[in-house]
Amino acid sequence: LREAKKLAIGRSARVYHGAEHRPNLVVRNLPDRYTCYCHRCHDGGVVMKEYVKVQPVVQRDSTLELPSDAVPLNPDAPNAHLSKVVGLLHSKGLSFPVVAKYNPRYSPSANRLLLDVPGQTIGRSLGTSTAKWVRYNAQCSYVAPRGVKVHGGRFFLCEDAFSALKAAFYLPDGWYPIAMLGTELHKDLLHLVLSSDLVVLAFDNDDAGIAGSIKAARKLRLLGTAFKYAWCSVGCDPKNESAQWFIEAVNA
Repeated sequence: LREAKKLAIGRSARVYHGAEHRPNLVVRNLPDRYTCYCHRCHDGGVVMKEYVKVQPVVQRDSTLELPSDAVPLNPDAPNAHLSKVVGLLHSKGLSFPVVAKYNPRYSPSANRLLLDVPGQTIGRSLGTSTAKWVRYNAQCSYVAPRGVKVHGGRFFLCEDAFSALKAAFYLPDGWYPIAMLGTELHKDLLHLVLSSDLVVLAFDNDDAGIAGSIKAARKLRLLGTAFKYAWCSVGCDPKNESAQWFIEAVNA
């Protein structure tokens, strides 16, 4: 604790705390707490601060231009693009009602399905683009189909946007699905979940997802944030699972 208090807010350092041959103990001075974790002992601790000054999070900004040729998609008034969008959704374990509330549109020039989610527009390629997902006017590292709750709330963290959209369709009120767009728990999202009631880690059940879950769990544990795992079938991710899986994932 003494070593952590020497640091500026947001900084970390490695120190000795025993007879080891190198400084294995990582201490941190975070906005609302001091933490430590030893990479040799695989143990750590947290001390909350009595007075907390929350540091502002630097907002991200996306300057990608939104396509101007987007065509609305409506099952009641089909157009030539609807069938291939529905085909994409079905191949990913989703149906059109899952995305219907997000103003779905198709851009011929970008060959993307466009969806308006809180704070940004996301675009999913229907072709062979190396960038499956792109984001327009984004100011954070994540996609939140139901928005977020700054204080309290329960968060359901997925890797990809389709999984978060499906979670938003099936999870009960009070849950806030988040697509991390990878396995990294970036600072702005970490800042958000610090005050949550519970975090469910619903990563893909593959090597990258397992490694990412362990890394995210270590961060949450050191920060004193309650969490649990929700594992998909081997080789699958949440978007491949049934409605019942989502309900059991948050109620188990």
